[in-house]
Amino acid sequence: MNSANNFRGYRELSDLPLVLCVYDVQAVLGVGRKTVDALIHSGQLKSIRARSRILIPKAALIEYLNSFVA
Repeated sequence: MNSANNFRGYRELSDLPLVLCVYDVQAVLGVGRKTVDALIHSGQLKSIRARSRILIPKAALIEYLNSFVA
């Protein structure tokens, strides 16, 4: 599987929409649903609940990724 498939057709983070669903975050990070849920529950990844949907702002995803850069 190439990186284009991992990003659901997006090639760079700048191409991502302003708000992502959990499935999008799974694809970007290359992890499963339980891992994304754990990141949200622990507060490491900020999210918004819209009725029954969990949405992650692109800025929150970038902030999470930047936390690994020294």
